[in-house]
Amino acid sequence: VWSAVAAAKHGCPVKLRLDHPVLRRRRFFGGAPQHGGESEVGDIAWLTPDGQHMTEADWGETSRSLMVFLNGETIPEPDARGGRIVDDSLLVLLNGDAESVRFRLPRERFGTGWHVVLDTSRELANQPPKAAKDAILLEGRSVVVLVRPPTVIHPTDGPQTQVEQPT
Repeated sequence: VWSAVAAAKHGCPVKLRLDHPVLRRRRFFGGAPQHGGESEVGDIAWLTPDGQHMTEADWGETSRSLMVFLNGETIPEPDARGGRIVDDSLLVLLNGDAESVRFRLPRERFGTGWHVVLDTSRELANQPPKAAKDAILLEGRSVVVLVRPPTVIHPTDGPQTQVEQPT
C-alpha cells in the first residue's frame, strides 16, 4: 500500500501519471511488438543497466533489470484543441532482481540533466541532479523514475501544450 507518508518521501506514482502526458498516451507505441514498440519515431527506447540499447540477446528470460526511455517530445496524439503535446521525457529504471544492480544513465542523446522524481527504495530529499553516464545503485526489486525537461521546441509544428491535465 502506497501511503501519503511514502509518497512524500519517495514520490507519488499517481501524481507522476497525472503530471505527465507521456504516461497517459491513448495509443500504444507504433513499433514492432518484438522490440517493445521501438520505431524510427524515437518515442520509446529500451536500454540495459549499462545504458546501452537492448539487443535481441538482452531480451532473454534472465533479463531482470532494464531502463526504458519515454520521449515526451514525440507524443503523436494532439491535445483537446488539436495542438501538439510536449512533455518532459522520463527514464524509468527497473530492478527486478533480488540483489542491488548498478545502472549507468545513457549517453547525452537521451538527456544531459535528470532529476529523480520517484524512488521506491530511498527518500527523494537530498538526491542530487544526475547527468548522462552517471551511475545509480538500485536496491533489489526497486524502481527509480528520472525526468528531464523538453530539449527542443518546434515552433513550426503549431500550437503546443506543455502538460495536458486530465478532465
